[in-house]
Amino acid sequence: AAALFPSSVLEHFDIIGFDPRGVGSSDPIDCVGDAELYDLLSASFENTPEGDKASEQDARTFIQGCEAQSGDVLAYIGTENAARDMDVIRAVEGDPKLYYVGFSYGTELGAQYAELFPENAGRLVLDGAVASQASNFEQTKDQLIGFENSLNTYLDTCLSKEKKSCPFSGTREQARSTIIDLLNQALKDPFPTGDPDEPLTQAGLLYGIITPLYSADDQAYRTLSQAFTELIQHNDGGAFHALFNTYLERTDKKFANNSMEANLSITCADTKPEGDPQIWKEQEQELADIAPVFGSAYGYDEVMCSAWPYHPEKSVGNFTAQGSDPIVVVGTQGDPATPYKWAQNLADSLDHASLVTWEGKGHTAFGRSTPCIDNALAAYLVAGTVPKDGLTCPAE
Repeated sequence: AAALFPSSVLEHFDIIGFDPRGVGSSDPIDCVGDAELYDLLSASFENTPEGDKASEQDARTFIQGCEAQSGDVLAYIGTENAARDMDVIRAVEGDPKLYYVGFSYGTELGAQYAELFPENAGRLVLDGAVASQASNFEQTKDQLIGFENSLNTYLDTCLSKEKKSCPFSGTREQARSTIIDLLNQALKDPFPTGDPDEPLTQAGLLYGIITPLYSADDQAYRTLSQAFTELIQHNDGGAFHALFNTYLERTDKKFANNSMEANLSITCADTKPEGDPQIWKEQEQELADIAPVFGSAYGYDEVMCSAWPYHPEKSVGNFTAQGSDPIVVVGTQGDPATPYKWAQNLADSLDHASLVTWEGKGHTAFGRSTPCIDNALAAYLVAGTVPKDGLTCPAE
């Protein structure tokens, strides 16, 4: 907790973390072995009927594994049930109201809690808000646009301020074209990595590029430039393969936790699938058009969640939390993973919320931005001083 919260918060609170249902030590969802999970996550498919069939088969292989190894748990996971568990934790601790800080998906969990128990919602900080009113497709589109914009910021910095170490030359569009070519090449002929059993696939390269963009600081940019240099100049995908493993939380071919399996499972537990294969194909093309670098490589369908054994009556979201105490929503203008407009939308949809904005880049703000953000949120948590709605903190 010391890495996340300022000392004033740590002095006033005991920090409690928990593994939601299906996660970590809470009856973790297990679907396939580590080797097979890596193969499923690194697999890349051409946009052909044969590629679609292979992708669908991978999804069904994963689901069958989940049912075989975690079938007793699958009906009871999901954000709503996890939020109900949070109220049990609050009651057991003897707290009249829940004080909570949630990052990224944790914002959805916190907003769901406030929706279910507005009278028990105390001081809630929701940082890096997940879209609560958008479809799966709209969320995917917003994220890909966010990562395209973040990539552009990296390329502009690289080409203008770091010319000596920048692996690209010419214009931003020329650099983007080079990256598209690399992604296409990885699909047809994965790059060597030093491990003949694990070449760099298109999926591995995609997530390898995205991983440093989550932090988008100087060190992340240097890491990204070095990885591109090795790939472009030496045909070596080792650095991007390492970044892909970082994204997967995987070391020595072993996953550190079940976050990948839990993420996919909880997403489907929360989601009422939409569309059909024809619509998904049209949406896939839309992504390729609006996000030329990442869209085609990412693809789109809802095969996994459509084939999931349990579906909610309605998708999680559309939170209002009527009657709750003031909730603070935090958005970062350059956040690629949870775009800033999601924070705006969540703050607007909640009955009683204040929006705090950081004019920085990267994913989330509290504990990694400026004293302006940290002090305002600490004062809210410790003293109940609600930041003025619209408070904006500069990046520097």
